[in-house]
Amino acid sequence: MSTTADQLSCVAKAEKYLSEHAGPLVARIIKEIDNLYSVNIAEIRMRVNPSEIEGGWGGINCVIAELNVMQPGRVDGATHVSPATKSD
Repeated sequence: MSTTADQLSCVAKAEKYLSEHAGPLVARIIKEIDNLYSVNIAEIRMRVNPSEIEGGWGGINCVIAELNVMQPGRVDGATHVSPATKSD
């Protein structure tokens, strides 16, 4: 890649690919977490950890960065409370 525009184009394509392939799986996992722990996740951050072995897989570290504000007493379905509109 010789230009910043070329690099940004590659990053955009990589993000699109990641969203299309990992997005549905991550969404299912987040729904499971919501059902198990009644935690309504608004944002997560994932970091790819480098491997200590050449060419190996280091793993991924996940952090819940933001939760939706919950309204007590409102039930959505049978598994969790609905998020309230967030006011920051």
